[in-house]
Amino acid sequence: MTSFALKIIAAVTMLIDHTGYILFPSLSILRIIGRLSFPIYAFCIAEGFRYTKDKKKYFLRVFLLGLLCQIVFFIVQKDIYLGILIVYSFSMILMFLIDIMKDQIKKNSEKGKKQYSAIAVLLLILSLTLGLFFFCRAVSVDYGFFGIMLPVFVYVFDDLRLRKISFSVGLLLLCVYEWVFARYPLQMWAIMTIPLIIMYNGQRGPRGWKYFFYVFYPVHFAVLYLIDLII
Repeated sequence: MTSFALKIIAAVTMLIDHTGYILFPSLSILRIIGRLSFPIYAFCIAEGFRYTKDKKKYFLRVFLLGLLCQIVFFIVQKDIYLGILIVYSFSMILMFLIDIMKDQIKKNSEKGKKQYSAIAVLLLILSLTLGLFFFCRAVSVDYGFFGIMLPVFVYVFDDLRLRKISFSVGLLLLCVYEWVFARYPLQMWAIMTIPLIIMYNGQRGPRGWKYFFYVFYPVHFAVLYLIDLII
């Protein structure tokens, strides 16, 4: 299964999820199906960041779209609730730092130097991670701290098999956290994502659809809210 196929599944399940949330809140089955969307997108965000030619542009696309959606959400809902694209932006900041740390380790190893600079970056990563943990306790963030960390779990490892294992561990932690602390047992259905990720073959799939998934996110929300207003 390619990353394109995973994104299609994520888009469809996200549409089903938000249809249930906005139009049919009493139909739990729609929300259950929708639990697949976030973890698939989290995995694909990490893979996209790994293979993109320009990581800064990749980050800016996600962040700016997330910021725009955030402004609209605040105007409509009058609520400061950080959405999923902002969550992924936090994830990518940590992934940027992981790249820097890996580069420092490689350079220092080649030159026979001690890993002081790599250790400094590692301490920065740990400090930022701790800061994000407390930030998520103070501010409403979509999927919370483990939502930010799930793509990072995937990104840490270069080997595809290890990425899948790390993703599964991160997803289980997220599900347990949502069940125990957020009192949202439906999130446990997200575990159904794991077999799909196991089938991922590391290939990108059809090209030319890059901007479709960026546009689909705000457009499907706008259409659903418009339908809700009409009804």
